[in-house]
Amino acid sequence: MHSDGFITFDLAVVRANFGLAANEALKLTGAAGIADAAFGYQTSGAIIADGTTLAVFDWKDGAGNMISSYSLTLSGATRYLTFIGLSGLDNSNVYDHVGFINVQLQQIPEPAIASLILAGLGLLVVSGFGRRGGLVGS
Repeated sequence: MHSDGFITFDLAVVRANFGLAANEALKLTGAAGIADAAFGYQTSGAIIADGTTLAVFDWKDGAGNMISSYSLTLSGATRYLTFIGLSGLDNSNVYDHVGFINVQLQQIPEPAIASLILAGLGLLVVSGFGRRGGLVGS
């Protein structure tokens, strides 16, 4: 996306389209970086949820790592998620482009469900020891 541009997603629609509860907490992961910029230009990007800044990235072409990874937790109350390309550190938006890649939203398991899954796995291991007197193949 070109600097000074943005895209906003309505997470209520995303949750509904994927059959998730309206208050489902989500984990947002991915990477962002400078894309297709002329040498020497600087640019920035940001991720905002419901008007609150979650992450800000600043990159300078030709100066080290121009990709930033992120892993953010979105509460179940989060409604709008916005990805923004900014003018950058030099206040110029000529040739400045921001890319957001490998963006993923994942469910965060409820603590009770995670505990049940771990307990179930523990029972499988214990039952494997009890039936055979040890590990499979012993």
